[in-house]
Amino acid sequence: QCAKCRSIVSDSSCNVLINDALHLIVTERANNTTIENQLKLAIGQLDEGSSYFEISCSFCHAILGRSYKSTTDYSDAYRDRFAFDMDKVTTYTLGSCTQSRRDDSIPSQSSNAILLSFDADRARNDT
Repeated sequence: QCAKCRSIVSDSSCNVLINDALHLIVTERANNTTIENQLKLAIGQLDEGSSYFEISCSFCHAILGRSYKSTTDYSDAYRDRFAFDMDKVTTYTLGSCTQSRRDDSIPSQSSNAILLSFDADRARNDT
């Protein structure tokens, strides 16, 4: 969600990776965002030399992150994706990534229930 207005900008099904050093959550898709039209050059960070467009919230116009167009070896995984600044978005959990046996006495449409959520700490450890 946009930290300023709380509009949904992406979800965990679109998650690609997390970079703690650059403080980014990188996704393949985004909603309710606008890619600005001025190309910028990253200077003085680990992504130095990469070019990007800023991503803003379509509702409140807050700058949320970057969409990289040319990248260095370090930031190549971010090219043509949505790199959200962790300070500009908020995350929350809808459930847990577990499957449990349902009580047979409760009628349901499906015999299995699976709840999925995004666990940022686990994603950091998987990269």
